[in-house]
Amino acid sequence: MADFITRRATHADCDEICRLFQEQVSCGDERTPPSAETLKKDGLGESFHVLVAEDQEDINKPLIGYLFFHFIYSTFEGKAMFLSEVYISPEFQKKPVAKELFILLLKISKEENCCRVHWAATDNDKLKNEYTSIFNPLKLMEEEGWCTYRLTKEQLLTF
Repeated sequence: MADFITRRATHADCDEICRLFQEQVSCGDERTPPSAETLKKDGLGESFHVLVAEDQEDINKPLIGYLFFHFIYSTFEGKAMFLSEVYISPEFQKKPVAKELFILLLKISKEENCCRVHWAATDNDKLKNEYTSIFNPLKLMEEEGWCTYRLTKEQLLTF
């Protein structure tokens, strides 16, 4: 049995996602995260989507990571995706959790017939930068310490 599974989040996961937010804050992130109620009210599963990784070795099956994304639209190419946030609990960062969440995102992008997947990362964002070393996206621009990346429709079809 695998150590973890990846899947789409549901409203039932909101408290666990918020627990991960607090863990992220305790690791030095200074942003103020939303509450479980805010996630639900703001449209989890509609306006934005979350993929989660669940620990299969713990009897309680806690969440160990998440990936937030939403759909965007290209005027001339159609539906696309934007990966906005990824977090993996520190004790699981040596496992391929971030990679598996990203692979699930790519599968969903193909199911949804997306023309591309975008994300932005800073130099010190090791989880998002892991994607760039594995999946070889186009580097669109670099500004103010951020790099913007894209996987094209042709690249998505190879996964």
